[in-house]
Amino acid sequence: MVFSCFNQDQLLDEVDFKALFQRLGQQSVQEKLTKQWIDHCLHQLGAR
Repeated sequence: MVFSCFNQDQLLDEVDFKALFQRLGQQSVQEKLTKQWIDHCLHQLGAR
């Protein structure tokens, strides 16, 4: 079993891994941009 918000009890054989990996890749870019923005803001505040 794999947990998901949409279908909490979906079988592992029914998971669309290609779409999952694509989505995780998209989130990775957003996470990196967010980290850079936080680092920038902390630097401007003199906290880094």
